[in-house]
Amino acid sequence: MGQNRFRHLVSAVHATKTVAQSIANASFVTITWDAEDFDTDAVHDNATNNSRLTAPVVGKYHVYATLLFEQNATGRRVSRLVKNGGTVIGRGNDLAATDLVRRGVVGVWTVSLAAADYVEVQWYQDSGGALEVLGNATEQGISSFWMFYVGE
Repeated sequence: MGQNRFRHLVSAVHATKTVAQSIANASFVTITWDAEDFDTDAVHDNATNNSRLTAPVVGKYHVYATLLFEQNATGRRVSRLVKNGGTVIGRGNDLAATDLVRRGVVGVWTVSLAAADYVEVQWYQDSGGALEVLGNATEQGISSFWMFYVGE
């Protein structure tokens, strides 16, 4: 394994959104991420499959996401973490928001991933019309998606 093994000890990514994404009523939609604060190991691509954070090596990873969404006082909001496009490995629930912006926290998980496994965030809302997951930083924060390698 040699020195190459230790390169992954710093595998980390923080992906963000610079533009809002419209989410249709009453269906889960995969969130895309078009910017990065950092990506130490080609975990994310801003253009190709930009909804994904992909494990470079087998191991355990901490995964965390927050979503800022626009105000609407009707309905439910549900976020979930999905592995390889199908397996739900985490959920977060938020109430409708009457304030200007609401932060939905998908959560923090430690997940086991094989090399090339990927995780994505999906969001559901049933306000009766489309709502946006916000891009760009606001006073309340930023929509973001993080993943860090923590070991074998």
